[in-house]
Amino acid sequence: MSVKTRFPLVKTFLYNDKVLKIHKVSTALQQYGNEARFEKVLRNTSYFVACSFFLSSILNYLLAKYFLVSPPGTEAFNAELGKMTAWSYPIIAVPAMLVMIASMFYLFRQIRLLTHLKLEEVINDGSDDD
Repeated sequence: MSVKTRFPLVKTFLYNDKVLKIHKVSTALQQYGNEARFEKVLRNTSYFVACSFFLSSILNYLLAKYFLVSPPGTEAFNAELGKMTAWSYPIIAVPAMLVMIASMFYLFRQIRLLTHLKLEEVINDGSDDD
């Protein structure tokens, strides 16, 4: 949904002047005529991030359906909830994190391909060398 707003998720969290040298990236995109292609990359990255959240929610639901079978408030339910929480890290967190990492790699690779700039040149390290 955030893709349709003025503040898409990826632009808010990753493609901003605190993380990247936006001016440098924009200038290089204009120089090579890749602005439209880059907008597609940002949209695709937003979809990948959304998929990460969607995957997390589906896996969380399936895990709950599998582990939580006792009535709420019982000792058995609390034990099942503890088991579910322990299993949630490898079953939910790891796959969701891998999708997020893949999204970031995709974004940074596309920035490199579309701007012909190295990652070190576009990461905002606090220096003013634009």
